Amino acid sequence: NTGARSNIYELNVTTTDISVPVIKSVSVSDITYDGFTLTTNVTSDTEIERYYYIIESNNISGTNISNSYTFVDLDSETSYSVIVFVEDINGIFSNKYNISVETAEPPIRLADHVMGLYTYQGSNGIYYHTSSLANSAGDDSYRYAGSNPNNYVCFDSDSVPCPSDNLYRIIGVFNEQVKLIKSGSYSTSSWSGDYVYNNTWSSSAMADTLNESYLNSFDTKWQDVISSHTWKVGGLDIGNAYRTFYANTVYNYEVGNYSNYTTWNGKIGLMYASDYAFAISNSYWRTEVTSSSYGNVANNNWLFEGSDEWTISRDSSSNSGAIMISSSGFLDDGYGVTNKYRIRPCFYINSNVFYLSGTGTESDPYRIA
Repeated sequence: NTGARSNIYELNVTTTDISVPVIKSVSVSDITYDGFTLTTNVTSDTEIERYYYIIESNNISGTNISNSYTFVDLDSETSYSVIVFVEDINGIFSNKYNISVETAEPPIRLADHVMGLYTYQGSNGIYYHTSSLANSAGDDSYRYAGSNPNNYVCFDSDSVPCPSDNLYRIIGVFNEQVKLIKSGSYSTSSWSGDYVYNNTWSSSAMADTLNESYLNSFDTKWQDVISSHTWKVGGLDIGNAYRTFYANTVYNYEVGNYSNYTTWNGKIGLMYASDYAFAISNSYWRTEVTSSSYGNVANNNWLFEGSDEWTISRDSSSNSGAIMISSSGFLDDGYGVTNKYRIRPCFYINSNVFYLSGTGTESDPYRIA
């Protein structure tokens, strides 16, 4: 400001042909309860060789040759600070870009969703079988009952609409596990195998078929959803004229207090006879399930599909009989395990399977993961 001038300082600078890539933005998409996807927008005069994504606080890092990367197996409802940078083909690194992302709430378990639909006995077609519920199983299960409850599940498919062959229905929730049964027939088959007059389920041809070819027909990720379960395989002497079989007595003779059941470990079985007996509207739980009068009200039972069908339960009066649902709607002795009747596979799914969407109707079944 006095007009005086400084000395002149000379500096030699040489430009190069190397430019530094610059990250302009990073966008977030597909935020779930355990992950999210980041997409990087970068400006560079040279080709980008690698993208880097680092969560320093959790010692998590990942790289990709494309501009998108998905973090998985993160904690739900947690905020993560992510550092993003890139490297070009000359080994030059960009600036470091910081972004904060919060994972979503975890979805509810399917078992919790179903149990949450119960608010009173019969609400949404669900009965809570406590010891105080008259004529019930008394096993603290939640079971669907009635003519057509909204209990459909799309299994082994993400297609919309769900293919009819992938529709299953929820029998109920048992010890935190949801029990499913195929909606519609899988095949017509003998219970034991041709010319095998033995009603031991663990050695039956049907048990082998269901736990081999049928199980292997599912995609691997869906096979893993199915729980390896200990099944109680009990029996009913339904030809005994001195016994009257209501829903709860079927349960007790089959798997409950009166039963001399055996156990079998496997993934795929058939419904219990008591599953069928308790699937009818509760006003008929005191209707004799082995009588023709039961057939007159069988349309109130959503498990009845109008065909002769096997259950997993044995006929305890012999070594060569099993319990079947007759096309008339009542339980019968099957007339021998070599007879061929309809079969509907049944299985329990893992307790940590999540409910994603759906209202449970046939056209809008539950979607799970």
